[in-house]
Amino acid sequence: MSQLTALVRAWKARRSAAEPDCDDTLVLQPLPAPPELRHVDWSLLKNGAAVEYPELAAGSAAAATGDAPPVFITARFRSGSTLLWNLFRHMPGITAYYEPLHPTLQLPSAARVPVGDPTHYGVDNYWSEYERIEGLENWYTEPWHARNLYLDALDWKPALMAYLQVLIRSAPARPVLQFNRVDFRLDWLRHVFPDALLVHLFRHPRDQWLSALRKPDAFGPADSLEQFVHHDHFFLQEWVRDLATHFPVLDWQIVEHPYRMFYLLWKLSYIWGKAYSGLSVAYEQLLATPRATLGELCEYAGLDRQLVPQIAALVRSSGNSKWRTYADATWFAAHERAAEALLDTLLSRSPAPAHEAAPLRASA
Repeated sequence: MSQLTALVRAWKARRSAAEPDCDDTLVLQPLPAPPELRHVDWSLLKNGAAVEYPELAAGSAAAATGDAPPVFITARFRSGSTLLWNLFRHMPGITAYYEPLHPTLQLPSAARVPVGDPTHYGVDNYWSEYERIEGLENWYTEPWHARNLYLDALDWKPALMAYLQVLIRSAPARPVLQFNRVDFRLDWLRHVFPDALLVHLFRHPRDQWLSALRKPDAFGPADSLEQFVHHDHFFLQEWVRDLATHFPVLDWQIVEHPYRMFYLLWKLSYIWGKAYSGLSVAYEQLLATPRATLGELCEYAGLDRQLVPQIAALVRSSGNSKWRTYADATWFAAHERAAEALLDTLLSRSPAPAHEAAPLRASA
C-alpha cells in the first residue's frame, strides 16, 4: 500500500472515533478490545500464467502482445490538457481520446454535446475517436465523472476497468487517454493497468484559478461562496462533496474562500500526480520550451523524437502571471499559507511521543 493511501486511511480511521470499552457487569471485567481489522494489500499480486500447464488460458497480465503500452494523461481542468491531447492527436500512430470520463460520453454519438471552447486553439471536434466504437454509451454505466473520484489500488471497480479496456482495445493505433477526472484514481489505474505510462500535467494555481473563472471580473476576491455558485464552471463544489470523506480538510466550514478550496484541491492533485506518475510536466514549461519538453515526453513514451519539430509548431504561447490583474500577491499568498497549514495536518507524519521513553534496564 502506498504511503499516500496509508495516510488517507489513517486519517479516516482517526475521524471515526471508536466506542469506549464497555464493562460486562456479569463477569465484572472489561471486554477485550476487538482485534484490529487489517486490509490485505493485493497491489503486488498479478494474475500470471500457470507455466506448468501451457494448455490453460493466461490472464491479461501474462498475455504479452508486444504492443506499445497506453499513455494516460492526468491533469486538472484548465491546465493545458486539451493542448497536450491535441499534440498527441497530431502524431502518427496515436489514437488520442479526449476526456474519457466526460459525462457526454454516456450519450449516443449523435446526442453528444460539442465542447466549443474558444481557448482550445485548432480544435473543432473532440469526439471523433469515440465514434468508431458502436454502443460506447452502454459501457459508461456509472457517474464516474462525479462519483468515486478517489480510488486506491484495493478498490474494486470492474465496470470502470471494462470501459477503459474497451477504449484501449478499440484504438486502431497506440491509445493515449487524456483525463481530467483521475487525479485521485492514479493508484487504482497503476494497479489495473500496470503497463500504462502516466503523464502528469500541471499549471500555476493562480493562473489556473483565473482560467477556471472564465470571467474573473464577475467574481472578485471579496465575493462570497454563495456568489461563487454562479461561477463554478469546473465542478469545485461537486468535487468537494465527493472527496471530503477522504480529505476532511475539504470543509467549507474551515475554508473561507473558494480560491482557498481551489488551492487545496490543486495541491492535493499535484502531490498525487507527482507521486504516481512517471513524468510530470509544467504547462508553463511546455509553452516556454516546447521542443525540449516534447522531446522529454517522446523519450519517456518511446515515441519518435523526429516528430518534435512538427508537433512543437502547434504550441501557441500565451501570457502567464495574469493572476496579477485579479489580486495582489499578498492576497493569494494568505490563502495558500492557510491551505498549506491544513495540508500539513492532513499529510504530516505521526507526531513524536510527548515524553521520551524511559531507558531500559538490563536484567540482573
